[in-house]
Amino acid sequence: MARLTPDQLRDTLIRELGWYAGTSDDFRLYFAKDDEQRLYVISGVRNTPQAEQERSFILMQARIVDDHIVIDEDTLWDKNLWQALEKAGVPREQIILAYKGEKLPSLDEAK
Repeated sequence: MARLTPDQLRDTLIRELGWYAGTSDDFRLYFAKDDEQRLYVISGVRNTPQAEQERSFILMQARIVDDHIVIDEDTLWDKNLWQALEKAGVPREQIILAYKGEKLPSLDEAK
């Protein structure tokens, strides 16, 4: 699979994250993006907050760094963002699962 450019990564990330936003009986999921910092987030707000649960939370957070998508947070257990990105054509080597301890390759490794 051919490597994608940072702009192609951004477009794919925005399209795939958009699928997660919406409303359920328990909460509303919002898609927020900051193109200047290349940061993209799905956050949630519970419809009826309970004492033992936080009212709001970050479901997913990803950013574009060089020619990689770095996923800082992904709390879904059944529909992970990296799988959606791979299915959409992003090569796995361009996806960094920071929440699982993966690190960006150094410049020396990229050569």
